[in-house]
Amino acid sequence: MKDQTPCVLLRVQVLEKRLLLMGQILVLALFGLVIEACVIYRIHTHPSSKDLSENNTSSDLKGLSARLTTCEYQVEKIQRNQKEVAFTAALRPSAWEKSGFGQIGPFDKEMTVVYGNVLTNIGGAYNSNTGVFTAPVKGIYFLTFTTYSWVYEADIGIKLMKNNQEVLLVWETQDKGDNEDYASNSVVLELEVGDRLYMSLPKGYSVAASINSNINTFSGFLLYPRSVQ
Repeated sequence: MKDQTPCVLLRVQVLEKRLLLMGQILVLALFGLVIEACVIYRIHTHPSSKDLSENNTSSDLKGLSARLTTCEYQVEKIQRNQKEVAFTAALRPSAWEKSGFGQIGPFDKEMTVVYGNVLTNIGGAYNSNTGVFTAPVKGIYFLTFTTYSWVYEADIGIKLMKNNQEVLLVWETQDKGDNEDYASNSVVLELEVGDRLYMSLPKGYSVAASINSNINTFSGFLLYPRSVQ
């Protein structure tokens, strides 16, 4: 009889890694499968008069294979139902000079920055009319932004907001003759369904944008979903 237990054990271990990446509770069940497979493997490779007979071992192996098939089906079901969320949007100026560049701000109060040129919006969670990304599922998200300032020795500054609360801030006070600067920042956040994220221009600060280039961007994507407790 050809020993198939190591192959089954290997499949269980590979499946366990896939489930760990998706953060599913099924990992606990798979841990039990691995332990059971190890016991069966030891019995099958180290027989004795007190061990199970070959027929019993074969029966156990068939049962383990059936449970493995069930887990594989559950993994495929999870993958089919997993929400895909990703977006990138670029800022465009409302007015610009011959070069194609335009400055946004400074204003006498804080303003939401609307990134209207959508490059990617998988899942449709980003609203290009309001500049707001709304989390469609509970999970761990990665968000990043890059901002640019061009002329007039303007102070550069912009904030990432979550539900009207500041999450990240980048800023720089320009020196005389310093007319061009970049700034960026990134964060990993756990978001609940309906959480709203957007970029905000602080009072007295400004950013620049181009009608030809995507130099000022706001992006994010779902790393993995979290189960609702």
